[in-house]
Amino acid sequence: MIYADAAQLVLDDLGKTWTNGTLAVFPAGFEDDGAFAVRFGRSEWVKDGDVMHMPISGAVALVGKATQQVSLISYTANPERIDAMTPTATA
Repeated sequence: MIYADAAQLVLDDLGKTWTNGTLAVFPAGFEDDGAFAVRFGRSEWVKDGDVMHMPISGAVALVGKATQQVSLISYTANPERIDAMTPTATA
């Protein structure tokens, strides 16, 4: 599994219930031995850089490398997990 696979899993999973504009993922994220961290949000923020659409929650999608399971965590509640990860190559 590579980051692009994880990003697509996030789009597929969160896209089922996403109602806040067009869902998009960042072209690069973070990883550790067990998971990829995929940042996501409205396309206006992710692709266009419009900070008016930046989420307040700080939610990050984690995709298990072994399980391919998508789960959400709060960066503000778990900064040590994300900060310890390595940046990925772009998707």
